[in-house]
Amino acid sequence: MASKVSQGELDRRSKTELIDEIADLRQQVASLQRTQSQADPESEGVRAAIAERLDLALQATDTAIWDWDIEKKLMWNSRGIGRLSGRGDVEFTQHFDLDDDANPWVQRLHPDDRDAVVHSVRDHLEKDTPLEAEYRYRAGDDQYVWLRSVGRVIRAPDGRPIRMVGSDSDITARKEAEAVLRERDARHATVAELSQDLIWIFTDGVIVDCNKYAADALGLETREELIGTSVLSLIHSEDHEFAQKRFAQLQQGMETPAREVRLLRRDGTVITVETKACPYSFRGKPSVLAIARDVSDTKRREQLLRDSEVRFRAIFEGAAVGIAIASLDGHVIRCNSALTTMMGYTAGELDGVPWSDYTHPDDNAENKILSDQVARGERSNFRMEKRFLRRDGDVVWARLTVSVVGDEVESPLFRVAMIEDITERKRVEEALQGSEERFRGLIENSPAAIFLKDLDGRFQLVNSKFEDWYGVSSAKVIGKSSHDIYPEEFADKYAAQDREVIATQATCEREATIPFLDGTEHKIVITKFPVWDGSGEIVGIGTINSDVTAHRDAEEKLRQAQKMEAVGQLTGGIAHDFNNLLTVILGNLEIIECVMAAGGRERDMVARSIRAAERGAELTDRLLAFSRKQTLLPQITKLDELVASMTDMLDRTLGEIVELRIARPHETLWPCYVDASQLENALLNMSINARDAMPHGGCLKIETENVQFDGAQEGAPTELEAGQYVRLAVSDTGYGMSGEILERVFEPFFTTKEVGKGTGLGLSMVYGFARQSGGDVQIFSELGRGTSVNLYLPRAPVTGETP
Repeated sequence: MASKVSQGELDRRSKTELIDEIADLRQQVASLQRTQSQADPESEGVRAAIAERLDLALQATDTAIWDWDIEKKLMWNSRGIGRLSGRGDVEFTQHFDLDDDANPWVQRLHPDDRDAVVHSVRDHLEKDTPLEAEYRYRAGDDQYVWLRSVGRVIRAPDGRPIRMVGSDSDITARKEAEAVLRERDARHATVAELSQDLIWIFTDGVIVDCNKYAADALGLETREELIGTSVLSLIHSEDHEFAQKRFAQLQQGMETPAREVRLLRRDGTVITVETKACPYSFRGKPSVLAIARDVSDTKRREQLLRDSEVRFRAIFEGAAVGIAIASLDGHVIRCNSALTTMMGYTAGELDGVPWSDYTHPDDNAENKILSDQVARGERSNFRMEKRFLRRDGDVVWARLTVSVVGDEVESPLFRVAMIEDITERKRVEEALQGSEERFRGLIENSPAAIFLKDLDGRFQLVNSKFEDWYGVSSAKVIGKSSHDIYPEEFADKYAAQDREVIATQATCEREATIPFLDGTEHKIVITKFPVWDGSGEIVGIGTINSDVTAHRDAEEKLRQAQKMEAVGQLTGGIAHDFNNLLTVILGNLEIIECVMAAGGRERDMVARSIRAAERGAELTDRLLAFSRKQTLLPQITKLDELVASMTDMLDRTLGEIVELRIARPHETLWPCYVDASQLENALLNMSINARDAMPHGGCLKIETENVQFDGAQEGAPTELEAGQYVRLAVSDTGYGMSGEILERVFEPFFTTKEVGKGTGLGLSMVYGFARQSGGDVQIFSELGRGTSVNLYLPRAPVTGETP
């Protein structure tokens, strides 16, 4: 009979021995198959016995056996390979070539393990390095299992590898257990590090591991400083005897109950800990695991509590406010003399009485809600103001602060209430409430921004106008100082002004330009004044910011209009008189010139006098143009045609270094109703001014367009009436003008040019011509960016209208 291989025998053998034995059995079977015929009964019996033994050995183990014929590139697998790989519980032989990228075995290896496993097999074949690999292998259900492969190469006499035999074992359960163990160890380590207890392990009385908190509690910076330290050296000398007894109990395998012991910190101070320990195995050695909780604060609190009990009795009876101790359901247990006096009772009369009996009926509902929440444990304290009924029927307003007192395990025992008589305060509050409402209405409806600060400069009140103007809500301002809100330079200035008001106790007023939330700048009159309380003490600083932008702009426009009007009247009167004088002078000079002999020196002098008088006449014409008293001959004029007709003259006037650009004519440009010759002079004057602003060259651009103003349009000339106009814009890329120059640019005889290079009447004449024609002129300029002069001329009446 063929011998049987028991499971116990297989379990006792190593896998390497099993591989060797199976490989030997397979060689015997193969040899018999090659040398013996099937007709030989004895050989057939031996072969059958060997095959049966091999089959039983393979079935008796969960290990899969494989035999790789390297030369023939064939791989034989035992039945176990089917259970491991999920490819059927059959013995099979397959083509196997390690150099073939499409090898099914290689393809089923996990991508992260593939290179390492193949490299291990090649190293074993080439260098006889041990082949023991653990890797993930994709089973038939597309799930990965962990396998451990052990193999050994068989070489030919010349050293060539011809076969390799080995085994595959399923180690998935072990790998999962290892992962669970690692996760558990990490979790335990995390718990230990987060614990607020001292945790340490010591072997033979020496600390071998601990958590960070243990080092912190003993005044050490790192755990490493504590590891290697004798436990006994950390214990107070007076507790050594007790500690030695505990160590003896632990060595006998006994778990010690929690006890207090004193430990020494690095700085010599003592802490009291409550410690508990048990036997523990650490790295294979008998050790002790100890957990200690620092109870030093608890011990101190206990002593403080004893001391405070004495003080409590004195404070309870000597307190100026009422104090009551009540049960959780609201019955008085004990109250002090201040409370009984407040309520009009004698000592002991309130004991055992529910608070609800002395609470005003209108306040009982809220009081009951809070009391019930305390009784149910939903809250441990509350504050409220309520009314009590005195014995004589009078009402007492009181402010209550109620807290629940618990025992050592925080179980609620009773309530303590602090009761302050606020009856007088309530009367004053009611009187002030009406006054405050009126005050608030006045503040909120004021057209000015109003805010109040305390003596420390912190905002106490701001009105809605302040929020609108400066774009900040009262919630972000109240309680903050100027330094919390504004840049330092402004905050310092505002704080200094507040201090000045407090020091002088006087109102001060100033005007400043302040940007609003919308980006516009406004002229604000800032009035600061001290705020007094009822006793005459300064309690704060009040500020009223009044927007006077429109008022100041109107004043400036009025001053400018009055100035220009006055200058116009003066220059107009002088120009008329001067023109009359020049007419007489020119007439007499012309008569003298006619009667004098030609070629004489005197005739030349007369001719020069005539030319000087004519230039004087031109000057008076300009003055009359500015004063709007020149004689105009308005007619319907097409502005684009007029500009085009002047192109050649403008080119010659501007010179080669200035580029002239004329915008494309507007297809539907309205005709305007003006004196064409005066318009040509105005355009020439504007172009010459632009040329003088570009001594090193530049570009002059002329544009025309239709515009319509409705009387309130932003950016429209202030003196221009609502209606339809044609705009003539002359823009240059020259020096530009500052704001100060722009304010005076239309004044006669005002010029920034050198002496002898300008009369200062060019733009004055343009201004007078525009205003006399029913239009206006606007100038926009920026230093270094150029200037644009916009001349607005009235549209010519449509057919049938009277000009």
